[in-house]
Amino acid sequence: MSKTKKQKLFGVLAALAVALGLIAYQAHAATLSTRVVVSIDSTLAGTAVSGLSEAPASRILKNFTLSLTNGTGASAADQIFAEQRTIAASGSYDLDLQASLTDALGAAFTPAKVKCLAVFAAAGNTNDVQVGGDAASVPIFGATADYISVKPGGVLILCHPGAGFAVTATSADIIQFANSAGSTSVTYDVIVIGTSV
Repeated sequence: MSKTKKQKLFGVLAALAVALGLIAYQAHAATLSTRVVVSIDSTLAGTAVSGLSEAPASRILKNFTLSLTNGTGASAADQIFAEQRTIAASGSYDLDLQASLTDALGAAFTPAKVKCLAVFAAAGNTNDVQVGGDAASVPIFGATADYISVKPGGVLILCHPGAGFAVTATSADIIQFANSAGSTSVTYDVIVIGTSV
């Protein structure tokens, strides 16, 4: 190999090493900042009554905001995982939080605690998305066999900003998703926010 080619090859390898080092540094230095916002704004309007200038009405406005700083203590989280999945008719899928999951930056996602779980069922679904029910479920419900049905277009949000829902390998590390019927597939998005310890 000529001297010029060797110099070019060395330059390419050096650039690759720098790039890999930068990626590793970025993954190591990643921080997580989270805001969960839920707002309900509802107005109940009555029928106009003789003698009143306006029809009676009642407005209910309730805003909920949960802020989680980067960390592993109360009101903190340092890991997040998100995916969209489709489950065949009558099928199910076990999201194993202690398996080989990775986050959007390629870092391992193996939370010790779950701080927030959000499930969004596609509006085009015909069947429900059932969440929970596995014998090794993360204890987000009262019993391992319990589950909740998320209707088409529906949303499920569970947050435990304090201690979080504990994840235990092999015995309490599964969030199960199931298709409620055998007619068609279902699609959903899930977001899991947790702590590394």
